[in-house]
Amino acid sequence: MSSKTVSSGSSHTLSPSVTLFATARTKDLADLVTPYKNEAVIRLRNSTVTLVTLTVITYLLPVPSLWTALNIVRGSQDRGFLWCLCAAELALSALLALNLVQAVFALKYPRKPLPPLPTSPAKGLVTPQSQKKRRTILAPGVRFFLLMHLDSQLLNHIVDVLEING
Repeated sequence: MSSKTVSSGSSHTLSPSVTLFATARTKDLADLVTPYKNEAVIRLRNSTVTLVTLTVITYLLPVPSLWTALNIVRGSQDRGFLWCLCAAELALSALLALNLVQAVFALKYPRKPLPPLPTSPAKGLVTPQSQKKRRTILAPGVRFFLLMHLDSQLLNHIVDVLEING
């Protein structure tokens, strides 16, 4: 059975996200998860500094160290404040370690670069909308004064023109 038949038949029973991941190629999925090189370098630096800082702080402060936290979470049935604190430490360190692994993977196997943006021939064209000048925004009182002043001048000019022609 071809993959097209399987994906079209399963699209009715599976959710759209499952269908997307089922039909996506493995390399494309790895490209979606892998950061670009510059982001990977930043992630590597930040995650390393944060993980080292977390390790040093857990040894200096009166909280369980990471090894002690691992023993408490694995062996304790009591789920009190200490257990939650240890679980939070381990979750943060696991997140940072995963971020480190992902950054190293991205540096070793870089993501495909983005395709260049297509240049449109319409960039140099000037449209009537782009030629319009931006109107200045005036306060309502100033605008009213200008309209009244211009209207009286316009009326005087019309009267003068009518007197000359008439």
